[in-house]
Amino acid sequence: MLGWKGNYFPKEKRRHLYLVLDDWSRGYSIRKIDLSVGNDGDGEHSMPPAIFSFEAPRAGPKYFAGAFDSKILAMQPVDPQFSFNPMAGIPIYDVRMRSLMVGPRQRPDPVDPIYIPVGGRLFALSVGSFQLLYPSPDDESDDQEEEEDFVWGWHALPNPPFQHEHVTSYAVHRDRRTIFVSIGGESSATFSFDTAESVRDGCMWKNHGQWQLPFSGRAYFIAELDAWVGLSRKPGTTTSWRICSMDVISDDCENGQAVKYTREELATTVSDHELVTGVTLV
Repeated sequence: MLGWKGNYFPKEKRRHLYLVLDDWSRGYSIRKIDLSVGNDGDGEHSMPPAIFSFEAPRAGPKYFAGAFDSKILAMQPVDPQFSFNPMAGIPIYDVRMRSLMVGPRQRPDPVDPIYIPVGGRLFALSVGSFQLLYPSPDDESDDQEEEEDFVWGWHALPNPPFQHEHVTSYAVHRDRRTIFVSIGGESSATFSFDTAESVRDGCMWKNHGQWQLPFSGRAYFIAELDAWVGLSRKPGTTTSWRICSMDVISDDCENGQAVKYTREELATTVSDHELVTGVTLV
């Protein structure tokens, strides 16, 4: 049993959720929601005012990524007339420090990217490329500080053995180092990539057989359940989703695990005439 001196009790750490919304005529806004207050059990929160805005082409939320602990990276393609500017970079907003910095841009600009933060690094899987971005020099580890020739930039990784457009879902393993990716189509399969292996060691994609993760898009590992949890489209529909879970597989597993679905479907309409165009699990 733990005892506390006097009437002192440790305060619960406040938790916040940062949402990037396509709700500005010239770009996107970041909204900060305090998850520690104002929750009466129904899980609903009022939308707070924007704390920061990115001016960028709209309808491209997939070009945003949250990585390196508290940073939001905006990696929308630049205007062609500025594409060869050597000073062109990507704006990075640190929600904790409330500061803005400029990071390295991918060359060429990514097409339909999937960003996956793993182990303090950011991996980008896009059409025709698979790249890695280490933390900024200010966030370097002791090992990186010893490398005087360290340049903050994107590093090319071996291309995956599948086409980017066939990716249906992806998740990070409980080991916090292995990425699992499923593809659909005529040759459905699930692959994994161990991010702890270096290019020099010949890091390779591993095929786990002809089965798919049941999710639509990204799934998250929930330690309390020892399972992946994500959203899944109801078969035969394009606008109906259910929450589903799947036990995390072992690294040498060649078959999928049992999958559980919620009976309730997520609402597909907000009124008699308005459809929900997309959902995201946060």
